[in-house]
Amino acid sequence: MKSCNISSAWTIFYPHSQLLICASGITSAFMNLFVIQNGLIHKLPRFEVDFGCSKIKPKLNDKDVMIASIYQILYLLVVKVDSTGMIRQINMYEIPSDISKPLQLAHVLLLHIDDNVGLHVIDNLVIVHHRTEANSYIFDIKVSDPSTTDHLPVLISPINVVNELSTSYGSETIFETYPWFILSPNIIVDTRYGIFADLQLQLKNASVFIKDRLR
Repeated sequence: MKSCNISSAWTIFYPHSQLLICASGITSAFMNLFVIQNGLIHKLPRFEVDFGCSKIKPKLNDKDVMIASIYQILYLLVVKVDSTGMIRQINMYEIPSDISKPLQLAHVLLLHIDDNVGLHVIDNLVIVHHRTEANSYIFDIKVSDPSTTDHLPVLISPINVVNELSTSYGSETIFETYPWFILSPNIIVDTRYGIFADLQLQLKNASVFIKDRLR
């Protein structure tokens, strides 16, 4: 039996890779990674993530962290805010297949929105849902210049409630007031109305929302 004593603030688990991450430290920014392989538990080197610790955001929350497989590479996504509470970027730390190697910052998704977001990864695309604007920012790390690690959204799609659900919400038109919980990788849960839905891409009209079509 193998044991490890960690004072953990929260944990997240990625079942596809049997990866467990426990956050520790005063700011919950230290990531303790464990991988289960062939019935054995392997502890990866602990590392610290940058989430923009400040008086406005003194601790990293589990809702601002996500594990996802993108183009067959495993990443840890971390929302980073500035001193005013605005989200400037999503940091993507690559989790190497070799458990002896440390994690490294591989990609940065550039944003400028307030701290009211949810993350999904669908078909290798990172989708940042922003409730205040009722928009979804969609990133594709393979579209940008290979020489850069910074990425802008390839398109911004408005968030709308389909007609089948509009009767349930009635006069509520402000998206940020909806009692929705966003779960990985593509699940949305509305606890008030008992709605459990999965999100899917519909690329038919995607070109309408692409501003820079030369990239």
